[in-house]
Amino acid sequence: MLDTEGAAMTTDEPKSPDTITNRELDVWLHKRLNDSPWGAGLPPCRSTNMLWAWDVVEKMRERGYCWGITECLPSGAKDTVWQVRCAKWKDEIGDWHTQVDNSAPRAICLAAKAALESET
Repeated sequence: MLDTEGAAMTTDEPKSPDTITNRELDVWLHKRLNDSPWGAGLPPCRSTNMLWAWDVVEKMRERGYCWGITECLPSGAKDTVWQVRCAKWKDEIGDWHTQVDNSAPRAICLAAKAALESET
């Protein structure tokens, strides 16, 4: 089912990183990171665009999160992967939420989603 803007409607039920689409991830993050609707258009493509993904990092840093972003070439692999870790900073660093993906923007967004889900 699609919403009025053509994006797949999502529920608040958590989806695994393997099953959530980029658009669903973008909509979910937009709802959690912004207080205002995005108007007539779709929310920014944070999960596929590094500029918008870095906006997620900055917004999460304002909320007290710290990040670790590493490009890795696993043994025997042809392509690199991105390992992204995100944790809440209080008096000490909390639990790290780690995601790995072939795409840096998607890995950032998945780690942010995991961290934000743990707040509730």
